[in-house]
Amino acid sequence: MTSKEFETFFRENYVRALRHAAAVLHDEEGARDVVADAFERIYTLCSSGRCPDNHAAYLMTTVHHLSVDYLRQKNRQTAYAKLFLAAHIDLSVSENPLEHERKMASIMEAVNLLTPRTQQVLKACYVERKKYKEVAEELNISKSAVKKHIMNALKTLREKFRNDDF
Repeated sequence: MTSKEFETFFRENYVRALRHAAAVLHDEEGARDVVADAFERIYTLCSSGRCPDNHAAYLMTTVHHLSVDYLRQKNRQTAYAKLFLAAHIDLSVSENPLEHERKMASIMEAVNLLTPRTQQVLKACYVERKKYKEVAEELNISKSAVKKHIMNALKTLREKFRNDDF
């Protein structure tokens, strides 16, 4: 597929792919990211000589799979965000106060293992509920850097609480 053919393919299929991703994700910004990644995959495949036979079908399948992956990632982030939020918000506790205190100390210990910048990014995204783009602009870093900080933080929390009784 030549660059001109790819450009035509992009123009003909972008809106349809975006609608599908938006319907699955209910998140316009996420949908745009997913569709861009899908087109990039097709372009990379075609550039390397392994172009799929049915471009449109491959695109829609890729958009769907990337959308599902995006949702899975969001669900994991939400689960770990709840742990983080519990450490920063005074919630009424129906469990033993000593047990609650132990859990809170454990969460804070894990958060304190993070670099100061990662803590700052994590707080902005999960406590202040800001989008990656907003955090990136505030901290003068790329959106990709924000994502890497979040992923590193979640990995650390996941490892810390993997075998804990939470």
